[in-house]
Amino acid sequence: MLMPKTIILRHYVSNAASLTVLEKGVERIRLAVNVSSVKGYGFLLGLKLTANLEAMPEALYQRFEQILSTFPYTEGCFLLYDPVNRGPGVSSQQVFMNPSFYVRVKDRSVVTNLDLDQVRIDEEGLASIYALMQEMEDKYI
Repeated sequence: MLMPKTIILRHYVSNAASLTVLEKGVERIRLAVNVSSVKGYGFLLGLKLTANLEAMPEALYQRFEQILSTFPYTEGCFLLYDPVNRGPGVSSQQVFMNPSFYVRVKDRSVVTNLDLDQVRIDEEGLASIYALMQEMEDKYI
């Protein structure tokens, strides 16, 4: 049985460098949506974002808003946002109880959590992630 496969990327934003990583990451998420569609992986992609807005000067905050305006919401991606005091980690409660996530996954799903700046989400990287998730489904579910 092919279960839905969800990739949740996580990132913490607090300064110009982390905004640059976010900007590049959003571009890579767009690419991942394309690759997933072409290859038939059917990934549900999301970003779990934690931002320290209080630490951002106005110019960085405006850049942050501009980057989020380019996030591929219309391609079915979801954004889970948490304030800085909740922490950058992805706990099961933060994800599975968030309406942005659970309204999209009505049945069981294989879910992976990855750091936005630590994983390849290009064609080769997605093939590896898909193979691993499929193996998990085949062996354990």
